[in-house]
Amino acid sequence: MGKNRTENMVWDKGRIFLENKTVTAVYDRTLGGFTSLTCALDGHKADFVLTPEEFPEYAVQDCRWLGNLVGKVEIDGADYCFSTGNNRENVRFQCSDEGLCVEYPEILSDGVPIGLKVIMQFRLEKETLRWNVHLLNNSQRLLRVTELEIPLLMNQYFRKDDDFKYDRCVLRHTCIVGHSSYLYWEKSSGNAPLLLLASLGEGGFLNLKKAENEEPFGPRPGYEGLVSACILSQESCIGGGQEGLSLKLSPGEKADYEFAFCFLEKESQIDEALTAFSLTCLKAVPGMVGPIDGEFIVMTRPAETRIEICEKQDQILDSQVRKGWRITRLRFGDCGRRYVRVHNGKNIATYCFFATEPVEDIIDRHAAFIAQNQLETDPQDPCYHGILMWDMGNKRRINSSFNPYREDWWRGGSDDPGLAAGLFLADKNVYRVREEEVRVLNAYVEDFILERLTEQPGWRVHRMVPWYTMFEPWAGRGADDVWRAYNYVHVINIMRDMYLIQSRQGYGFLRPAREYLKMAYEYAKAMFCYWMYPDGVGASEYGNMGESTLPLYLADELKHEGMLQEAADMDALFDKKAYFFAGKNYPFGSEMVYDSTAFEAVYAYGKRIEDGRVMKAAAQASFANRGKQPVWFLYNTDVRGGGDSGWNSSYMTQLGAWPILDYSLVRGHIDEEWVLSGYGACLSGWLIYNSGGCWDKEEANRGATGWITIASLINHTGQIPGDQNRKDGKLGMPLSKGCVTLSGEAGIGFFGALRTICSVVMEHSILGRIGLGCCLERKDGKERILPRDGLGVRMYHIPGRWRAEAEGGRLIAITVLEDGFQIEGTVLSRNCMTVRIWSIPEPDGEAKLLWTERIEKEK
Repeated sequence: MGKNRTENMVWDKGRIFLENKTVTAVYDRTLGGFTSLTCALDGHKADFVLTPEEFPEYAVQDCRWLGNLVGKVEIDGADYCFSTGNNRENVRFQCSDEGLCVEYPEILSDGVPIGLKVIMQFRLEKETLRWNVHLLNNSQRLLRVTELEIPLLMNQYFRKDDDFKYDRCVLRHTCIVGHSSYLYWEKSSGNAPLLLLASLGEGGFLNLKKAENEEPFGPRPGYEGLVSACILSQESCIGGGQEGLSLKLSPGEKADYEFAFCFLEKESQIDEALTAFSLTCLKAVPGMVGPIDGEFIVMTRPAETRIEICEKQDQILDSQVRKGWRITRLRFGDCGRRYVRVHNGKNIATYCFFATEPVEDIIDRHAAFIAQNQLETDPQDPCYHGILMWDMGNKRRINSSFNPYREDWWRGGSDDPGLAAGLFLADKNVYRVREEEVRVLNAYVEDFILERLTEQPGWRVHRMVPWYTMFEPWAGRGADDVWRAYNYVHVINIMRDMYLIQSRQGYGFLRPAREYLKMAYEYAKAMFCYWMYPDGVGASEYGNMGESTLPLYLADELKHEGMLQEAADMDALFDKKAYFFAGKNYPFGSEMVYDSTAFEAVYAYGKRIEDGRVMKAAAQASFANRGKQPVWFLYNTDVRGGGDSGWNSSYMTQLGAWPILDYSLVRGHIDEEWVLSGYGACLSGWLIYNSGGCWDKEEANRGATGWITIASLINHTGQIPGDQNRKDGKLGMPLSKGCVTLSGEAGIGFFGALRTICSVVMEHSILGRIGLGCCLERKDGKERILPRDGLGVRMYHIPGRWRAEAEGGRLIAITVLEDGFQIEGTVLSRNCMTVRIWSIPEPDGEAKLLWTERIEKEK
């Protein structure tokens, strides 16, 4: 049979090609769905769906290729499940200039007719594939459709090959808000294009369903598993009073749904696409997560939209229209989830914000909590004076005598969760010192890190104390478990922080500052000299979270202290690693098939050798990795290999914000979307902290933090389903409303936040001049900026193209004068603070030192 053709379609016996200058969509009539979806804008020719050529295991009878529906119908009290993929033996196709029509005249459920007719129409319009669905009750009975889902068998299956991983696979970002819901898929590299799926008309999505135990569609290493967007569902993940929906069809009655798959060049075009589709568009400053003592500025379009608050404590301060947007200022009255409804005609979209305690309070309260509660005080515990993981549910530390969870290493004081809290506590005291916290750090360093965690000779850092219980099969090897570079990085950063603390404070009970720096050097040398997982090159060829301090500061600090040979050793190691990254197109490898943990470190190594390509690639990958959708736990939080249905709001949310802001505000590549993304990410990372008791109301947990959120269980409290009845009696991760209530690795993210927190003055394209994390005053023609970011050590003034950084104290205010700056600050070191103001250069230009001021401590 020869090929047939219309203007935008080619078809033969097996496949139908819908194509134009931008989009090619291939519908396989035999397999029953779209098995290819590509875009001419894509130089890498990525397929946005999984293909049967590469994944033949998905070519099953009950298929889930794109363009199918799965659902459940209730008839006379009985439930009937169906899928269009399982009904393709009785299907009619019609190709015309109007597109492709696929008709299922009688849907069967396990061979039983249920009286439902389904007609689908697909057509191309420029960069958009439109999909219309018509459901018709052709029976004589009432049909109640209780579930209706779109399976999304997209190309999120990560392979080991870097080219596939970063430019041929895609990450999904989900925005489920009822009406005006959308999803989009973007390459991890950030390269064009991205694919937007929007629910049009009066429909929307209520939930995202993940195939957990449904073969062959369940999760695999490097693959989240099949997810489906729920059009109708008895359960809604939205909250705010938005419940599940079903559809009643009387005999002869029909219902229509419409969807659009639209290729775009960049994320900022999503807003324009939503507006073109007559959907609600919402953007917020500073983001979807922010401190309760600040305002949230909510921009909605079309301008006729109306915002309704859902809680009596919350306030709408004012509302106005500017540049085609409705601008509404909100203030929330309590911490935790805060819902607003946006009315667009008769359609409603429900958005959830999250209010945290003020950032300064979080920093101080969490540090005090760690010092008071997480230091192991039992001399008989192998981890004596370790700073251990906190369990909110049980209101105590996890240690050798208490660990109800299945992961034995959680009690061992190392391997990320055991080092995270100590890392944050050390870094916090660099900026805002408290002697009682430094005394805890001293015990931690002397009794735990040096005496218990470190094996001498050789400065080997173990994965657990006692060493030999880490892995049962390896009990005889015990002391060999010193091969994880991540642990070395955390210890190096702690030692470097102790050096900075002692340099600024001069405590009599601490070692001389120089000794801490020398120990940081010894641990760094050990990390690079020993075999490190994976493949022995975990130190030399992988970016490790928190590692950015090493290539940027450690060697220079050694030189400053006169340790010239040690500095030369570090320079050689760091340069070698930097040039290794420079030789790779995608230098973001991880111990996982796909991960977000390397972006921060790789960026720093690129910055060390002024490699603009590496810096851009790392910053762009970190930017693309995080979703920009207005959903509280997904807004600018990082995505891992498991997709955005799980392991959300991790430490890389804040740690990965640093390269985005540094590339924009220090390197001079100023972009409004990037600035808002990095700033929003830094705030979003605080949502796991127990603000106002949002995760646990017990007084014993005031100041505690959670670990991550899990999107697929975002409204769930208790054990993860399936973990309650394990044969070994051990528990999995405990949840409170979707947040894991163990402190886990949170401190690594908070460490990243401390390195990133800043005040930003910018000219917003809609709002005009605004301050992020600061207040702006104008008097006698002079601008005065007052930091309110929680730290007060960094300030960026984009209109004036300058940045300020304080060392040894905090900024109270900077006033811009005609011939310089008036600086007000509080000295927090023993002698003085220094403020330096640099220019923000043109992209990749050279920054100039504009101003230096030394403020002496009052006697």
